[in-house]
Amino acid sequence: MRIGVNPADVPSWHPAESTILRLMGQIAQDSADIALVALSAADYDDEVARRFVQVATEHGLPTTVRTLSGSTPSDVSRALADLDLVIGVRLHILVSAAALGVPYIALCYEDKCWDFQESVGLAGFSQSLPDVDGDWLDERIRDLRGVGLPAEAEAKVDEFVARQQAAAHAALTELRL
Repeated sequence: MRIGVNPADVPSWHPAESTILRLMGQIAQDSADIALVALSAADYDDEVARRFVQVATEHGLPTTVRTLSGSTPSDVSRALADLDLVIGVRLHILVSAAALGVPYIALCYEDKCWDFQESVGLAGFSQSLPDVDGDWLDERIRDLRGVGLPAEAEAKVDEFVARQQAAAHAALTELRL
């Protein structure tokens, strides 16, 4: 199982990191085929992603880092499509995973993350970053593992993507680009 984890340079990240790594270690004991990918969504998150890789590796979890800052949409799509699950903090990662149909869990640190999750019917797969709980996270992983996003959420995500594409097209038309 390939799990993408999106570490972020926000004040409440470090306690969440410990919880995530403990849980990943438990999952790895149950299933030897787990690999982590630290997804750095912005250059200001690169250092925390490298630290996550270092700590995960010290815990015996095979982990690589994938820097997405400056990547093309195709690069982001390929990086996320290779994953079985994403545990994300940054809204861009959450929206990208949702649009690609990649199962994900949102660790929200700002209202915009909650707003997005609620708009696509996935608030139940969201938790405030400072309150990340290993049992809750384990249950959500089990809910999504091998199943994917709930069908109702996929339909809402498709609607969201269509609205965003229409807005982008309208802006480009108005700018005559």
